[in-house]
Amino acid sequence: MSRSCLLLWFTCLFARFSQAQNIIPNGNFETMSSFTCADNPISGFQLVSDWYSYDTPHLITRGCPYDPAVWHFYNPSALPVDGLNTVGLTGQLFVDGVYSSVAMGVKLTTPIRAGREYYLQFNARNRGLWHRIPDSLRVCDTDPPRQVQVYFGDQDFLYPTEFIGRPADFTFSSPELQGSEPGGWVPFNQCFTAEGDHSDFGISLNRGAVNMSPPCVFRESGDALNYLIYHFDLDQLILYPVPDRIDTIFSSCGGKTFDVDLRELAGVPPEVPVVFDWADGFSGAQRSLSAQGSYEITAKLPCTSFPVKLTIALTDCAPDTYVPNAFSPNRDGVNDTFAPFINSPYPIQNFSLQIFDRWGTKLFETHQLGAGWEGMAHGRELGTGVYVWTMQYELLVQDEVQRITDGGEVVLIR
Repeated sequence: MSRSCLLLWFTCLFARFSQAQNIIPNGNFETMSSFTCADNPISGFQLVSDWYSYDTPHLITRGCPYDPAVWHFYNPSALPVDGLNTVGLTGQLFVDGVYSSVAMGVKLTTPIRAGREYYLQFNARNRGLWHRIPDSLRVCDTDPPRQVQVYFGDQDFLYPTEFIGRPADFTFSSPELQGSEPGGWVPFNQCFTAEGDHSDFGISLNRGAVNMSPPCVFRESGDALNYLIYHFDLDQLILYPVPDRIDTIFSSCGGKTFDVDLRELAGVPPEVPVVFDWADGFSGAQRSLSAQGSYEITAKLPCTSFPVKLTIALTDCAPDTYVPNAFSPNRDGVNDTFAPFINSPYPIQNFSLQIFDRWGTKLFETHQLGAGWEGMAHGRELGTGVYVWTMQYELLVQDEVQRITDGGEVVLIR
């Protein structure tokens, strides 16, 4: 029996769920079928990859020449959260107390599953009001106020017959979204446990009946049917499947240092704020680990958290190698060939086995793993005696090459 001494390492990752990222495809609206400026913001949305719409969302691309006199909610100085593109939804409040809104939807890269926890994040920006009523009636109190509405379904919910009366799964608003003048970006987030399985994500502004304050219900002869039109920009939509926990084992037989990136390990999208609190007092997503033992971490998102456990374990990574010390090539079907047996979890390459006599003359050589020596040289059978063998090969371990050399003696029995 011979065991080669190696310095090699490997990593085993065990997590309750596979690494996840943002399952809303093209959540920043940067991927488009064409990168030229569209004729107008409405036609621009048709170039956005993955998304479909009910009515006509706007796509504003930074640097494209839109006319602010025509597109009331366009301002060339209003920049996206990141990148070039921003999508905008328009809503209307009618005199009969009904809100209507443009909507859009997308098929998730992975459906949400009942009982699974998710983290939702997006940014909204108020682009102000456009109205056909006196300034004194420009701002009206409504219940509910102007807001962003989120839906989970299976694509049919964006068609009018299915969508108009459907209640939103979540609603988002803030004082910044209620003003009559344009404002800045407002971040929103929501943690939730899915109540059912759904393949699609939808988003709109207010839809359905509202209660209006007296200035809103006041109507003079000749007023238009809609009291006001409003517009919210949206950007950087993220839906992240939250792991229930992550258990990771790093195994090494060479005392290797592991450079750990917890954000990457947990699949947390780069735009999502997360804090990693280590039980030993360390704080941060990146750390170099080499000391044997376990590390407990709590990953804290804005509205939930999950545990992470890292374990550094020392293991015996050398392959099992068995080399017979004798063989009898008498063609009886038992022990007729001399060959080493190597049991390795890693790929073997550049294998070589050589046989020499006691004076150092090479008698046999093979580069085929598993091929053996039958006790012959130059076409003739060799007699009983002691012969010397050497063996070389390479192990490919995590893209690292480990070179192995071994040798010994074997007795040929006739």
